[in-house]
Amino acid sequence: MKSFLISLAFALCATQSMNAQERELAMRPAPIKTQKPDYTSLPAIDVYGTIPLMHKGAGGGFGIFTQPLSLGIKGSANPLQVRLGGEFYFSELSHNRLSNVPLSAPQVGDAKVRLSQSNFGLNAIARFSLPYSSVLTPYVDVFGGLRGYSANMSITPYKPQPGYESSTSDNLSSDLHWTYGATGGVLISINSWLKFNTGLMYTTTGKPGEIFDISKARLENGNIVSEKINTPKDMLTLKIGLTFLI
Repeated sequence: MKSFLISLAFALCATQSMNAQERELAMRPAPIKTQKPDYTSLPAIDVYGTIPLMHKGAGGGFGIFTQPLSLGIKGSANPLQVRLGGEFYFSELSHNRLSNVPLSAPQVGDAKVRLSQSNFGLNAIARFSLPYSSVLTPYVDVFGGLRGYSANMSITPYKPQPGYESSTSDNLSSDLHWTYGATGGVLISINSWLKFNTGLMYTTTGKPGEIFDISKARLENGNIVSEKINTPKDMLTLKIGLTFLI
């Protein structure tokens, strides 16, 4: 009888201890699960260098894009997406130098002259691609906007004179027209928010203009003269840079 009472007492104590532990566990807050941010659904910024393939020179540009909008079937593993945005780019296409150019009166002496031809563009873009979550993401940009060309001159006297600037710049001619085109490229993941970006951009226009031909610039009777040439109708430009998901 005595041993039975002792066993019963131990059982009651064990039951109370288990109940106390269960109450303590129930009062503890559930652990918070942290989730990694989904960078692929964020807006994006492109920063890139430009290399015109049909001309000499180089430059750079940047683009800004919205969050992706799904165009595919709901529940699809790889739905087609579109991002809307815009870009600006600039390239120096060529340059030329002339020496011993006489300065205009009332200045005296000679100067060195640098002539340059540049190209720039401002586009509205729709980028079609698979989700940016892939390691390798091909894309196609369809765009329209403005494309311009400019010929400029920089004059630097060999001996700066008091009361005059040491260097001056002037625009010789420019052309601005509507353009449209497409870019085909690929994004390669570096990490969750950074991608290597390379693409080939094609632009065209229906109304090319004219610009000062700096490659044929020469001195005649102390003046810089040249002919005008048509600006290109079509252009191919290689773009190499990075895409940031922000």
